[in-house]
Amino acid sequence: MKNMLARFSKRLQSRSGITLIEMLIYSALFSILVVVLSEILLSMLEVRIESQANAAVNQDSRFFLSRLSYDVQRSTAITVPNALGGSGSVLTLTIGGTSTTYQLTGNNLTLTNANGTDTLNSPESSISAVTFKRLGNVGGKESVQVKFTVTSVARKDSGAESRTFQTTIGRR
Repeated sequence: MKNMLARFSKRLQSRSGITLIEMLIYSALFSILVVVLSEILLSMLEVRIESQANAAVNQDSRFFLSRLSYDVQRSTAITVPNALGGSGSVLTLTIGGTSTTYQLTGNNLTLTNANGTDTLNSPESSISAVTFKRLGNVGGKESVQVKFTVTSVARKDSGAESRTFQTTIGRR
């Protein structure tokens, strides 16, 4: 019985704590796990920022082109630029007897009409290098050629997302 009690006591003593080696192994494995999870998290954040930048540029350019196309097609006249072949950073259309003006104000593209002034791009992007060129034939239906650059505010590692668009829209 005494021998059995000594063996039981010895087992309890060997299981009562952890060794320094076990603690170092645990710390090393935990550190590796934290580093791997941090890298995954940073990678996910980078992809999210890149996706937001891309979406902002695409959405704002699509919205602007749709709105401009809608307004040009229903307009009765293009008053600015004044002459065929003329170009500038302001486009003024006559729609239903009222004046509608597209122009760059700072880094925002604005639309001014009888209802007031509205910004056409979101806060996630800026618009630059806007030019409107009046095209057409004398006595015919005019067209407007528009060229602009949309740049995201969100910065990726490689820089801001930026795209230049150019299209021509004709009156009906």
